[in-house]
This record gives sequence, structure tokens and C-alpha cells, in this order.
Amino acid sequence: MPTRRQFIKTTVMAGASIALFKGVEGQAWAFTQSPLLRKFISPLPGLGTGIPIANALSVTRYGIASDMYNLAAVQFRQQMHPDLPGPTKLWGYMDRTTNTPAYLGPIIVAERGRPVILRMLNSLPNKHPLPIDATLMGADMGAAANRITVHLHGGLTPWTSDGGPFTWFTPSATGPGSGASNAAAGIDFLNGVSAGQAEYYYPNDLSARLVWYHDHAMGITRLNAYAGMASAYLINDSVVTSLTNPTSGPAIVPPLQYTIPLVLQDKMFKIAPDQWGKPGDLWYPYIYEIDNPGPTGRWDIGTPSNGFPNLGAPPVPSCVPEFFADTPVINGEAYPYVEVEPRRYLFLLLNGSQARFYNLNLFFESLMNAKEPDFSKPGPAFIQIANEGGLLPDTVVLNNPPTLMPYASDDSVIRMVRRTLFLPRQREPTSSSTSLAANRETGSSFTTMRQLRSRVETPETTTSPAIPTRHRLAAQPQPDRAKARTHARYCSSGSAD
Repeated sequence: MPTRRQFIKTTVMAGASIALFKGVEGQAWAFTQSPLLRKFISPLPGLGTGIPIANALSVTRYGIASDMYNLAAVQFRQQMHPDLPGPTKLWGYMDRTTNTPAYLGPIIVAERGRPVILRMLNSLPNKHPLPIDATLMGADMGAAANRITVHLHGGLTPWTSDGGPFTWFTPSATGPGSGASNAAAGIDFLNGVSAGQAEYYYPNDLSARLVWYHDHAMGITRLNAYAGMASAYLINDSVVTSLTNPTSGPAIVPPLQYTIPLVLQDKMFKIAPDQWGKPGDLWYPYIYEIDNPGPTGRWDIGTPSNGFPNLGAPPVPSCVPEFFADTPVINGEAYPYVEVEPRRYLFLLLNGSQARFYNLNLFFESLMNAKEPDFSKPGPAFIQIANEGGLLPDTVVLNNPPTLMPYASDDSVIRMVRRTLFLPRQREPTSSSTSLAANRETGSSFTTMRQLRSRVETPETTTSPAIPTRHRLAAQPQPDRAKARTHARYCSSGSAD
């Protein structure tokens, strides 16, 4: 398929630019080929308004009251931006009580100490929507393309429910496989309950935190997660409940109705058809572009060491070292906006990208350049209260930045105000931290990823208790009650893993 993957020196592609970096110890050119997409014309998919919440069935297992979820892995299509030529082909999870698939859904909401029993039915076709490198262990020639297993990322689970490398299964699996590459299941598939269906047991003996569940099939994990087989898993406990819904007095931490999950990802979309899909479908790199001859390649190829033979260039399709895409996607929508009020919100941040890091900041909108940030005017601070390890011992006030590495999460409270705000920034990593000015001088660029539009008709009550912090926040003026709109735009920062 012809592509337009090229080095970008400055902002291009309607602002969806990526900072590019070629490090001293290697190379990591970013990719660009997606179609031009307008910003901030689609609403952010939220909890129950685009991202479904899984329905539980109350059961008793091992004498313990538990929640059972019946899900299926399916192929479906979903429009990820109005300007894409059509709905994008995806692999993802579906709640079998509704039979309605959705990207990043369904989210499981669990309680500490109450186990979850997850039953996953494999209903995927045996043709992958992305190129598979058949030289990788687990993805050997003859292996089924629709192999899956589930891993609770950040969970504390029994090993048979952890989604290990040989626990994969296909739609026809009925028990452990023989070890052959063309088997119906892996040799450690011990949690099957019927043909093509596995059961996972999660005790939830963890404090409140945001973790996530995703596919973990050996050799194709990166492809299956990128295609959509990933969703959030939110664990609640009595401590968080006492903060968000106290028995008396106002909430200290914003409750669920003022909680906004943000799953940050970068994607690429086809502009021409190929053997894996049509325009608007997901694109994933599959050619190992050698930096010889000329400077257009992305990666080096050297002489093998320790007596290994030189097999030449990797095959096509090939598993490339890392991948930085050109289009920021949040909660399954490219460049979304969301309506908010001028009050405190709890943002549940999760980095679901393959390799990209995100440095998150807030800036006010430039008065000279609409829809662009004014880097000289920092916006409200983040009050970080938790990460993927649960609530922090104390809160931390941040604005420059929290850095979100791949597959990590962060819970922060932000008080929205009647101004336009931005949450940049995007850049590829360097071997040491650099200033904003240095990044801009070396060609790094920034892109607005997300917009918040704030209404002031219902400002937060002034009697809400302050969130204890290490540093005192400057008092925010109470907004007037005239209608106004506040925008906050979220930008990404890139890095290698």
C-alpha cells in the first residue's frame, strides 16, 4: 500500500503533527499518512454515553458473593471521526447481555473484596485486520490469527487467570492444546468452560484504582490491543466512597457524575485499500525500513554477534521496533470535545498507546491564534490523588507535568474555569529532559488533542471542602452566571518504551 510516511520538520496535517526524533543510540522516525481530520467537532465518548459499562450477574463462587460478566471478543465497525471515509474495522469486547460492541467497552466497575468472574467467548474471524509477522514466537506460520487470552493489567490474580503466554484459545478450543502452532489452544489453556470460552477469576483484593484488561495472545498482543481489545477496569473501595460520597457534608473528591475518563492513544488510518482493509481502517507499520542506503530508513541493521548467522533484512510483514502514530484518539474518538461546568472534575487518565509518553500541561488559549495554546499562560494545576497503585499517601499539585508512560494511569482533580485551556504537549523523547524552547528549536511540535467547553450556569458551590495538598492553590474567582464557554485542549507527548 502506498504511504506518505515521512519526516515532519514542523506542524503539518491539520495540526495532528508529531515531534520527530532520531536518537544517538537509534532511530525512531514518526509516521504520517492519515487523512486530514477537523478538530473538535465530535463529542467525547463517556461512561454510558459511548463507552458502555458492563452488566453484572450476582453469583456465589467458592462461597463468596461475586459478580459475573459474560463478554465476547468480536469484530465490528465504528466511526472514529466524521471525516473518515467510513466506519473503522475493529476487534473488541462486547457485553453479551446487550450484544452491542463499542470501542473501549465495556468498562467493568468492581468493588474491593468482591470477586469478578469474567467469561470471555471468542467470536473473532480467522483473518486479522492488521499484518502479522509469522516469524515471531507464538505467531508462527500456521497459528490461528484469532487467538486471544485476557490479562488484567495491574491486577492481582491467580496464575490460571493471568493470561500467560500459552493460555491463548481460538473459537474451537475445548481444552489445552498439543503445543503445535496450528493447535486450537495453548498448552496452558486450563480455564476453558466450553468451546471457545474461557473463565477468569479476579479476587479484587486491591485498594481503589484504575487498571485495565486487554488481550495478551503471544506474538500478536500489540496488534490485538491496537485493534481495540482493551478496556478499563475500575476498582472502588470504602475509602474512595467516603471521599466522593460522604455520609454528611459535601464531597471532597468529585463524585462519579463529575468523573471523566481519558484513555489517550495514537492511531493511524488508511488512505488507500490493501489486503487488510479499506480507507478509514486502522493502519499499522509492517515493513522494517533499513537506514541504508540514504537517510530515509528508520532503523539500523548490524552484524549479528555471538556467531549468529546474518539472515539479511527482516521479512514482510515484520514486527517493527516501535510505533508513533499521527492521530491522537481519546476514548475512541479523534480530536473530541466535551461539555463541562466551571467546577472541579476528577480525570481518570490512562495511556493506552503502544510506545508514546504523554507530558500533560494546562495552558490558556492564545488571544492571537484561536484554538492554539498560549505557552506563557499556564492554566489551573492538576491535583494528583492516585496512580495505578491506588490513592497516594498525599496529594501533589502539578502543572508541569504529570508524565504518563504507556499503560500507566493517573487520577487528577482539576478545577475548570471560564477560560480556554490546553493540555499539551507532544514530543519524541530525548536522552535527557529539555526545555520547551529547546524542543521547539529542534523541530518538536505540539498538537491539541482534546477540547473542553465549560458552561457557567451551575458553578460549583463555594462550600465544597478544599482538597488537602502539599501546596496551597491560589484561590480561583467565582465565575459569574452569564453564559460563557471554556475550552481545554489536550495534547500528547511522544516517547519510546
